[in-house]
Amino acid sequence: MLKKLLTPIFSILFCSVLAAKEKKDTSYLPDEYYYTLGNDLPVYSGRLFLGYASNIKGSPYIPETGWSSGSVLYNNIWYKMSNLKLDVHTRELIIQTPAQFSIIPSGYRISSFILGERKFLRIDSTTRSVAKAGFYEILLDGPLKVLAWRTATLEQKIEQLTLEYEFLRKDEFFLQKNGQLIKIVSKRDVYEPLKDKKKLIKKTLKPLGLSFKKNKELLLLKAVETYNQN
Repeated sequence: MLKKLLTPIFSILFCSVLAAKEKKDTSYLPDEYYYTLGNDLPVYSGRLFLGYASNIKGSPYIPETGWSSGSVLYNNIWYKMSNLKLDVHTRELIIQTPAQFSIIPSGYRISSFILGERKFLRIDSTTRSVAKAGFYEILLDGPLKVLAWRTATLEQKIEQLTLEYEFLRKDEFFLQKNGQLIKIVSKRDVYEPLKDKKKLIKKTLKPLGLSFKKNKELLLLKAVETYNQN
C-alpha cells in the first residue's frame, strides 16, 4: 500500500525536476533519482535488443566488445549510464538497464551521447548537405568540426559450401563548416574549405609525411586543428 502511495509522489517530483532541467541541456539528474526510479527512468523507454547470431564474424559495435560507461542527452536531459554501446550496423544506441535488459531508445529523442571519451552528435535531415541522418562521432570540435560516420555492413560469402556472415567496418569523414557538412573523399576536399590558410596548413603537414590514402583521419585532424588554432 505504501509503495502504491509513494509511486505517484515520486512521479510528480521527477516530472517537476525534468521540466526545470529541460532548459539546461548540460545538467545531470541528481543521483537520488537513479536510486529511486531504477529501471523506470525515461531513458529506458524503448524496444528490447536481442543481439546477433554468435557465428557472425567481426563486430558491429562501438566499443567492439563489452560495454562502455558514458552519458546520454535524452529529451534535453543528460543521464549518466554505466553500460552503453553503439550499433553502427543499425545506427542505434543500446543501453543496458540495471535489470540487465538491453534497450534501444527512440533515436530521435537522443541529441548526443558520450561513450567513454568518444562524443557523438545526432544530425538530422534538416541540416544542409546531410546525405545521411544519424549519429556522427565528433573527432575534433571548434569553429570547424571533424566528424566521422562509422558503419558496419553485414556481408555474406560461401566458404567450402558453407554460408558465412561477417560485419565489415567502414568510416567516412566530414568537415562541418557554417552548419554545412562537407564529405572528404580526396585531398582536394580537405584543402578547399581551408583555402584561406592553405599555405600554413601545407607547411604544418609537410614534415609529418602523412599519406591521404593511408592516414586520411589523422591528416584531416591535423589540417583542421591547424586551421582552428591560427
